Amino acid sequence: MLNKHISNVLLVSPILLLLSSCYAATVKQPSEKSLKERSSVITKTVKKPETRNDWKAVLNWPELCDEGVSHISSFFVGVDVYPWFEERQLVSVVCTTGAYNRGLMFFLETEKNSGQYSLLSFPQFIAADDASGNVETTISGDLTKAPFYQFDQPLLWGSLRSDMSNFTITNNNRYRGLGGCGVLTSYQITDNKVQVSALKIKKDCDETNLPFSEWPKIAESVFSTWPKVILKERG
Repeated sequence: MLNKHISNVLLVSPILLLLSSCYAATVKQPSEKSLKERSSVITKTVKKPETRNDWKAVLNWPELCDEGVSHISSFFVGVDVYPWFEERQLVSVVCTTGAYNRGLMFFLETEKNSGQYSLLSFPQFIAADDASGNVETTISGDLTKAPFYQFDQPLLWGSLRSDMSNFTITNNNRYRGLGGCGVLTSYQITDNKVQVSALKIKKDCDETNLPFSEWPKIAESVFSTWPKVILKERG
């Protein structure tokens, strides 16, 4: 009985081998050239600008954005790219530098992989006494009855927080190098328009160095009533 079983196995094995070889012959194997082409498609990425001039050609920022960094090395780029909603890109450009704050401009890609960008403008806040002599035009409100004014411009002045979670831009306009006082504004972009999502202000630069979580929060119902102005351009 055992001998009969062995003979059946020996008989069937050549048949299986023959069928396997026939099936393999009918399946078209990709050529080496095809594999290389497929690999190149998978690994191919869009080449991004490398130098500051390359980025400027894409974003077309105003000359003002170069004047404040002209003293820095010619190798300076000053451009950061963040992944944003709808798989678009948000690009920040350093336009000017100060002792502990920087001036940035932001450009949002119009749609995924479009390579086209729109310059964003940010609602910002300035203390009434700091704005003295710097107001070009009053759009609305009484300048004598508010501690702060609202203004809107592309140049965002402050110290950008690195946390961009929830597609939120948080900027700290520090009043001193150690921090502890200033204007902390969080922004979100809705329908390609920048809106204030949270505002905290600690005007007094006393010895109490409170963490951001303990800064006074300003409700929208309050800051929306502050006068809106246009500031004079920096000379």
